[in-house]
Amino acid sequence: MGLVAYSPLGRGFLTGAIQIRSDLEEGDWRLVSPRFLEENSDENLKIVECLQTLASDKQCTPAQLSLAWLMQHEATIIPIPGIRSQAQLSENIAATLMR
Repeated sequence: MGLVAYSPLGRGFLTGAIQIRSDLEEGDWRLVSPRFLEENSDENLKIVECLQTLASDKQCTPAQLSLAWLMQHEATIIPIPGIRSQAQLSENIAATLMR
């Protein structure tokens, strides 16, 4: 049985682009998500920092590392990341080539 991973980049969290609540604009729906609550920020930052270190070691982005990990997992996982730009599309496609 396969699994479809909705929001495999944690709604931007695993990209490293959003590290603290103030990175989100007023009215952003993620402000009500438990992942982005102030009391979770220290633990979340530890995860992002670890991911950034691993990605740097592999010479890729945190998003690419996250997607590559999902796609190479022994279970059949199909990530469906959202994209907002051609650059994000290219970055996500490159993740399919990682080993």
